[in-house]
Parts: sequence; structure tokens; C-alpha cells
Amino acid sequence: MAGTVGIAATAGKRAGTPEKIVREHKIERLIVACPGCYYDLGKILRGSGVIIQTVYEVLDFGNGKRNDGRRCAVHDSCPDRVAGLFGSQVRTLLEQSGFTTVEMLHSKANTICCGSGGQLSHFRPDLVDELVEQRHAEFQQTDADILAGYCMSCVLKYDAMLPSIPVTHALNLLLELEPDYSGVKERARRMFERPDGEKLWEEVMAD
Repeated sequence: MAGTVGIAATAGKRAGTPEKIVREHKIERLIVACPGCYYDLGKILRGSGVIIQTVYEVLDFGNGKRNDGRRCAVHDSCPDRVAGLFGSQVRTLLEQSGFTTVEMLHSKANTICCGSGGQLSHFRPDLVDELVEQRHAEFQQTDADILAGYCMSCVLKYDAMLPSIPVTHALNLLLELEPDYSGVKERARRMFERPDGEKLWEEVMAD
């Protein structure tokens, strides 16, 4: 219980930071690429008058058929499962860009977690293995060419644990950029190996 209270207290303290920044800098609009951030900021800034938009409704991706009909299975992120805003926008834009979207057995509101949610990897790695293997089987059943996500945590999880299939962020496909996620977690780990690494870790974990 103490751990839960501490985490909740930390979240409560940090929730005031975006509101303070928005107020101090007179920000009127926020453009967000992360679904978790989008929904959290929506709650934190409710009533502030700040407009929050997704990157998918702001950027001009064009409507040209830039691709050859490759089949994309879209993995929906946990924060977006209920509202489905990001999932709907991503699927529409992929279709407009010439991709064919196909659905896995569990999709949209019924999507299973990639295993990153709630730091599950640290507490139940065995369950993460099961979730990823199930997702792998569902992907193969669709005969899709690409597993596309719109949450970076999901993309990194599948890229690391499913090396046999093409995994990418939807923005890479829409912007025609080659994905390169090699060494991302290693670079993050090295941040805490610097001379001030222990202090950085204490700040991250502080209540």
C-alpha cells in the first residue's frame, strides 16, 4: 500500500507541472503524438481552455497513393482502447496513403496489452512473454506485411521481442521514414551509468 500511495503522490505532484507551464507561457494549443499523454493532458488541463490535438489531425500527410497496398495490422494502445481516437485516425490515414489495414483477433476496444503497461515487464516477465507470443500468433493469422503501432512503448516492445516480423510506428509509414529503433533502450540505460546517474535515478524514483 505504501508503494501505491507514494506513486500516486508523485503523479499528483507532477500533474501540476503541465498546467503551470501552459499558464506561464500562455499556451493555447498542444499537439500530441502519444496517446497516453493526450488523454492524461486532457484530464489535467480540463477547463483551462487549451486545445489538445493529435499529430494525425494536424500534419498534412497528403492523400496520394504512395504505397503499393501493403497490409498493415494496427496494434491499438491501452490508453486509446475506449475512445479509439488515435486508432481511427491512423487507420484512415494509412488507407489514404495506399496501405490496406487488417484487424487482428483482438483489436480496438478488445486489444491486448503489449506488456509495457504498468511496468509489467519488471514484475511479471512471464506474463509479458505470453502476451507477446499471443500477439505474434494473431499477427501471423492476418497475413499482414507490417505490424504498426502508434504508441512508442508498444512499438519498442514488439520490435525488441518480435525480430522476425516488420514492426514500425505509424508515423514512419505516413512520413515515409525508415524506422531505426536499434539501441534505444541501451542509450536510455547509459543515462543512469553516467557520474550523475545515481542522482538522476533518485530524482526519477523520488516521491
